[in-house]
Amino acid sequence: MEANNSQSELRWYVEGSRCLRVSAPAADVLGVLRRNGNRAAEKIAARAIRDDALLDVLFQAVTSADKRIKNASAKALQLISEKDAGKLWRGFDLFDRLLNADDKILKWIAADVIGNMAGVDSRNGVDEKLLAKFLRLLADPVMITAAHAAEALGKIAQSKPRYRQRITAALVQPDSVGRHSECHNILAGKRIDAMARYADLVGDAEPMLAFARGQLHNSRNATRKKAERFVKKFAPRAPDR
Repeated sequence: MEANNSQSELRWYVEGSRCLRVSAPAADVLGVLRRNGNRAAEKIAARAIRDDALLDVLFQAVTSADKRIKNASAKALQLISEKDAGKLWRGFDLFDRLLNADDKILKWIAADVIGNMAGVDSRNGVDEKLLAKFLRLLADPVMITAAHAAEALGKIAQSKPRYRQRITAALVQPDSVGRHSECHNILAGKRIDAMARYADLVGDAEPMLAFARGQLHNSRNATRKKAERFVKKFAPRAPDR
């Protein structure tokens, strides 16, 4: 339900019980996201990365009451963060807040986006407070949340040397959350992936190697293979005789 208003270049956009007065381009984007959901995310992201006004629409749309619009907007922002994370800086506080969201999909995407932004963080957005939040999420009872936190922590450690020791200490700790054994196995692989991002940047990789060696007989094939590759790549080689 969108009505053109040629005089003001604004349109009425009806979302549930709300009537919003938005620009014509914003109404067009919201309409595309509502109709096509995540299928539209890639094309919208490609446009928004070149258009700050459209980017602002996406920032606002992640709080939409319409689930398709909300999820597709978040997905588009995630895609932008993978290509040019610096474009999203003015939305940093939004992603920080979304880490506390009840909506799990928004929480996972926020973790991914902040992890990607760590590499271009010249403003110290990833501070002690935010690091503590990610360390708590690593012990989240929802396995997927913990997995996204592990990935983000690996990216943060890669870019933030001052946090590497604390992040490593958390990643090599046994997962103490009561989960199905297969969930523990999956998360062990995610932790190895995270540490592989920065193991070559630390002086002493032995704590990480000890963790990886402990997974060499993991019953999950994917995790076992990750452990094998990690040990092969990062274990010190014996000197030639």
